[in-house]
Amino acid sequence: MPSEDEGKDAMLGLNNKEVEGRAMSVSVAKEREERSSNGGGSRGGYGNNRNSGGGGRW
Repeated sequence: MPSEDEGKDAMLGLNNKEVEGRAMSVSVAKEREERSSNGGGSRGGYGNNRNSGGGGRW
């Protein structure tokens, strides 16, 4: 936006505005916080599916 005031006005005008039946949420972007790598969480995908159907060989 050309000015901070115009940006704020645009945010206020668009926040909670309905688009295709859903309300938009508009806010100021923030820097991402650095994540710690403590090994937790799920990796998703198909990991650890050893006993799921398919009639294994053994």
